[in-house]
Amino acid sequence: FHVTGVQTCALPIYSRSVENREAYAAEMGKELGITVTPVATAKEALQGADILVTMTSANEPVLDGADLEPGTLVCCVGATGARRRELDDAAVQRAQAVVVEHLPLAELECGELIHAAGNGLFDWSRVSEIKDVVGGKVKVDTGAINLFTSIGTGAEDVAVAAFALRRARE
Repeated sequence: FHVTGVQTCALPIYSRSVENREAYAAEMGKELGITVTPVATAKEALQGADILVTMTSANEPVLDGADLEPGTLVCCVGATGARRRELDDAAVQRAQAVVVEHLPLAELECGELIHAAGNGLFDWSRVSEIKDVVGGKVKVDTGAINLFTSIGTGAEDVAVAAFALRRARE
């Protein structure tokens, strides 16, 4: 997509529904004036991605964490609730940094983290809050897989967007 100071790129879109992904790609391509390409698999959407955004109402993971490439920032902003998951345990395990808006609320509502922790594959002590990342207290290796999982605290969503925009401009 185009952000001032950033070159235009193609944006792959994946949905399990062929009809949904084609309609969304056409609508967003027209609205944003960019190339939005519907792809047949989640793996295709992940290839070469610097930023991956999942925005679903899924109860089961929509992608295979083994397909994530180093340097990918994964932002889960869709499925919220203790039993909902957009990511599988492998995606959670592979993330070097795991960032949430507010830890006590995440422990109740971030399904992918709750699931991985329940299977002994994730430790809550690894979690940082977004305020600490944006404020510079916690450093994140941009060459690693990093995960931000949102449960809908609006102010933090704006902070993440500002951070991502600043990084894109850099």
